[in-house]
Parts: sequence; C-alpha cells; structure tokens
Amino acid sequence: RKKKYLEMLVLFIWFLFSIFLIVEGMNMVTSAFVRGQLSPIASLPMWFIYLSVPLGGLLMGTRIIQQIIQIWRGKMEV
Repeated sequence: RKKKYLEMLVLFIWFLFSIFLIVEGMNMVTSAFVRGQLSPIASLPMWFIYLSVPLGGLLMGTRIIQQIIQIWRGKMEV
C-alpha cells in the first residue's frame, strides 16, 4: 500500500514537470513566432521546431494520467 502511494507521488511530480514543459515550451514557441526566427540550415520556422517541447510535455502528461488511473484502480502492478 505504501508503495502504491509512493508511486503515485512520483508520477505526480513527473506530471508537474510535464506541465512545466508545456508552459515553458509554449513561451519558447510564442517568442520564436513573434520574432519570426528561421532555422539556419532547413529554413523552417523555429516555432515549428520548438513546438516539439510542449507537444512532448502534453503527451507525457497524458501518459502519466493514464498510469495514475491504472494504479488507482489496481489494474497496474506497482
């Protein structure tokens, strides 16, 4: 039982980190979009490249929520 709560605490901390990635990643995207930066080699807009950071945070947060639900319902071995 203690292991279950410890695992959920760890997942909650990871979830907070994913929120941080989303927020700060969107700040990077917005900054690059406003400045109109282009990547020097591919000539792609930098906001498009930076979009991977908040998108990764969103996907990570979604997976963490799935894991928390599975642990809470007892469907996942801890």
